[in-house]
Parts: sequence; structure tokens; C-alpha cells
Amino acid sequence: MINSNTKQWISLFFLIFILLLNTSLKADENAFGYRIFVMQEKQANRGNTLAQYKLGTFYEFGISVKPDINKAKMWYEKAVKKKNNAATNRLIYLDIKQNGYQASLHASWISSITNKAKNGNANALIILGQLHQHGLGVSKDLKKALGHLEHASSLGHTELYKEIAAINKQLNPVSDQVTEKKAVATKKTKKAKVVKAPAKKKPAKKSKAKKADSAIQKRKKYEETMRKLYLENLILQEQQEWTEGDEEE
Repeated sequence: MINSNTKQWISLFFLIFILLLNTSLKADENAFGYRIFVMQEKQANRGNTLAQYKLGTFYEFGISVKPDINKAKMWYEKAVKKKNNAATNRLIYLDIKQNGYQASLHASWISSITNKAKNGNANALIILGQLHQHGLGVSKDLKKALGHLEHASSLGHTELYKEIAAINKQLNPVSDQVTEKKAVATKKTKKAKVVKAPAKKKPAKKSKAKKADSAIQKRKKYEETMRKLYLENLILQEQQEWTEGDEEE
């Protein structure tokens, strides 16, 4: 038998599916992400615990909205009142980040997070990665941080791309500078060379083959969007099970 929570998320999935069918395939990813945010917000305002937790992550990581830690904490606190363990852990992490690590308060919690991360718990991997990223209660180790965050990202947590990019930039500052210098040098060289512009040609009409290829690319983009949406739905259902009492959170 399908429980009520699963039915709710299946209904939400099909609602999004219908919206996508009635939306141009040219809609950009940001617009799509914002529609997901709006739906999460509606569910959260109706009291759905999982949606409240997810909305907190949207505000914390800046997914489709401007990052706002205060709003993130507000939604996490609402989810915590309904015993959402993932939200509890996010609040503890944010407290450590804002007010500092205290061994008497946080040592056992970090030990618990570390054990869960070793067992492949995605939310624990994220927190442990961030702790290593900032050196909070553990040694600062960007390589470990990157490994944990990439592992969590591979499990479906796409909200981490900014954190991963920031760590990669810290780990490879020289290559970034070299690339930038090469780009500047190339730009100067191009300016120095005086090349006679070729005569303008009338734009050729798209061949049937090119039109067909364009249609295939649009279709692939649409299918990729639907695949991401399906994966998001699976993640939501899994987190709902955690919310209902999975001790691994």
C-alpha cells in the first residue's frame, strides 16, 4: 500500500510534469528552479515537514533564491519542532559556524556525524565536508572537504555546486591565475593584429538536417530536466522516511 506521504509527493511530481508540458522547452534552468522553489514554499506553508526542511536548504545554499541564513534557520526550526533530524543537524552546524566550536557541546555530535558520513549518509557527508572546509571542530582540510561534498553531490545533492566550485578555486589558485593571464594576453594579441574583415555573407538557411539536430537537442534537454526532477522526487521521498524516524539522520 502507498502511504499518504508518498501519494502527496507523487501528486506533486505529476503537477510539475503537467506544468513542464505546458512550458516552452526554451525555458531556462533558473526559471525551472524557481518554480520548484515556489512549490516547496507552498507545501512548507501548509505544514509539510519535509518541505520546510528543503526550503531551509534553498535559503541556506541560495538555490533559486538569494541566500538568507535567517530564513533558512526559521524553516529549519519549524521542521525541528516536528522532529526532523536533518534540520536539527543543519541548525547545530550553523550555530558552530556563527558562534564557534565548543568541545563540551559539540564533540559528541561531530563524532556522530563522522560515523554517519562513513556509512554514506548524504546529509552527514555535507556537514562533515563543511566542517573540514572551514576547520570547525576538525582540522581544516580542503581535499577531505571536497571529497565529502562530491560524494554527497553524487547522491543527488545538487545544491552543493557553489561550495564545490569555491573549494576547487582554493585548491587551484595558480592554474586559475595562469588561465586568466593567458586570456588577457590572447585578448591583447588579437587587438594588436589588424585583420581585414571578410565580406559579410548572407546567412545560410538551416538545412533539414540542422533543424532535426536542433529538435533532438531540445528533446534531450527536456528529458534531462525530467530526469533531474524524477531524481529530486526520489530524494524527497527518502528524506521523508528519515523525517519519520530513521535514526541514521
